[in-house]
Amino acid sequence: MIGLVAAAALLPAGHVEAGSPPIHVHATPVRLNEADAGQQHLGRLRFLGGVALRSSDPHFGGLSSLRWYRGHLLAMSDEGAAFYAMQPRERHGRLIGIGAVSRTFLRGPDGKVLTGKQETDTESMELNLPRHRGGQATISFGFERHERIWTYRLHGVLPVGRPVALAAAPGWFARQPNNLGVEAMAGNRQVSLLISEGLKTPDGQASALLFRPGIAGRAHPAEPLEIGIPAPGERRPSELAMIDPHHFLMLRRSWSEAKGFQVELDALDLTTDRASIHQIAAFKPPIVTDNFEGMAVRKEGGRVMLYIIADDNFEKKQRSLLLKFRLD
Repeated sequence: MIGLVAAAALLPAGHVEAGSPPIHVHATPVRLNEADAGQQHLGRLRFLGGVALRSSDPHFGGLSSLRWYRGHLLAMSDEGAAFYAMQPRERHGRLIGIGAVSRTFLRGPDGKVLTGKQETDTESMELNLPRHRGGQATISFGFERHERIWTYRLHGVLPVGRPVALAAAPGWFARQPNNLGVEAMAGNRQVSLLISEGLKTPDGQASALLFRPGIAGRAHPAEPLEIGIPAPGERRPSELAMIDPHHFLMLRRSWSEAKGFQVELDALDLTTDRASIHQIAAFKPPIVTDNFEGMAVRKEGGRVMLYIIADDNFEKKQRSLLLKFRLD
C-alpha cells in the first residue's frame, strides 16, 4: 500500500465523468431491536431510524466505507469499483428512506474502469476538503489485496479522472497481510490515522500509522509514527470516523458460525500519541446487526449524528443495512 494523497495541485486534469444514470434503491424500514419495537437507545446512541437497502442493479452491494458530504451519503463498494452518492430521506430527523442515488466507477492510471477483485477491493475512504472557499476537494480510497491509496478529484459529489498516489512508509505497507490491510482511515490537515485490520504490534494491538500534521493536501507528508490501537478480543477494526483531531469513532467487528456478526462502536482518544478506547455501544442479537464496515459523521447544531452501513458481501443471507443515530 502507498500513502495518502490529497494535494490538489498534483492532480491531473483527467477526463471528467458525468457518472452513470441514477439507479433506483429500495429501502425497507428496520427496527433497532427486532424483538422490542420500543427500544430507541443503545449505549450512548439514540436510534434515529434504519433501512435495509436493495436494488436490481447488479453492482449495488458490498458497501464498505461511508462519508457525509453536501447532503449526500457517499458509499464505496469493495467490488466492481462502484461509487454511490445517496440522498437520505428523513422526517423530523429520522431516516425513513433513500432518494436519488448517483453512481460512477473508479478509473485507474490508464483511464480505464478498474476491474477484478484484486484491483477493486476498496475498504476505506476519506474526504480532503479545501482550505479556502472555491478550492478543489478530493477523495482518497484505500484498497486491499493490491495495497494502495489513490486520490481523485471530486466533481460535485462524484470522484472523477485518474488517480494520484504518493509513497509513504513503504515498509509498513509491505507488511500488510493479504486481504487484512488498511481497513480504516480518517483525518484532516492536522492529523491522519490509518489502521490495519490484520497487522499487529508486538504487544498484540492493531498496528496504525499516525501522521502529525495530517496527510490531506500535502505532497510530502512528515514521516508517520507507528502506534498501537487497542483492539481486545476477536473484533477487528473495520471503520474509522473523525470527530475532531483528538477524538475518533471506531467500528470493530467479528463473525463466527455460532454468534454471527458482533460489532462494537468505540470512542478512540488520541489526545497523546498513545491511543485509548472505550465502548460506546455493542451490536449483537436481538439488536439489528450485520457486517458493519462503513460509518459517517454528520454534525448538526453542535450534535453528532452517525450513519452506519453494512457490507452485504453480495450474499443473500446478508443485508445492506443503513442506520442513523445521535451520539449522546
